[in-house]
Amino acid sequence: MNTFVIIIKILPWVLSGIGGAGIWLSIKKIKGFIVKIKLRDESIKNLKDVVLSQGEEIAKQTALIKEMVSVQKKYEKLQGKIKGARSATKIMEDLHNG
Repeated sequence: MNTFVIIIKILPWVLSGIGGAGIWLSIKKIKGFIVKIKLRDESIKNLKDVVLSQGEEIAKQTALIKEMVSVQKKYEKLQGKIKGARSATKIMEDLHNG
């Protein structure tokens, strides 16, 4: 057989093999791209969960701070009343003794 005839007979198989390899590589690239997108989506979801949990913690801490401030104000008010009562008691004692 002539070399030209052999090439013509084998050429469709070779080309289909190359085309098949090209399609196979394209499918691999697409699958890799899909995996990367899924990983990115997972990491975004994880970061979102972390941010939400931190927001909840901040809200709890803010509520605790507000409660502590109100307790501090009540304490200062009572402390002022106690000082006033002591000075009134002292005045009464001074009047009684003097």
